[in-house]
Amino acid sequence: MRRWRGPYVRLNEQVVGISEPGGAFYRDVPPTRYSITVDTAGRDVNQFAEIDLAAGQQAYAKFLSLLRSWLADDCLAWGGCDTFYVRLMPAEAACPAIDRSPLYTSS
Repeated sequence: MRRWRGPYVRLNEQVVGISEPGGAFYRDVPPTRYSITVDTAGRDVNQFAEIDLAAGQQAYAKFLSLLRSWLADDCLAWGGCDTFYVRLMPAEAACPAIDRSPLYTSS
C-alpha cells in the first residue's frame, strides 16, 4: 500500500518542504517578504499567509487540512481531496507543538 505523502509547502512559489501530518520542518531563509502556500485541491479566501521577515527573525506556520468533502464529486475516484490552509502561529503556541513533533529535514 502506498504511503500518503502530504502536500508541498512553498515560499514564494518555490517548494521548501512537505507537510507531514503531525510533523515539523525548519528552513533558514534570507530576509524578505514571503508568501507561504501549500498545494491544495480546493481554493478558498484567506487560505494562505504573507509575512515580512527581518534578519534573524523566526516565524511559525501551521498547515491545516479542512473541507475534505466539498470537492467530493471530482475526487471520489482517487480517495478524496483536501483543502489546505496556512496559519501563522505565535512562538508561545508553536514551540511546544514543535517539541512534540517529529522533525523532517528533507525538502
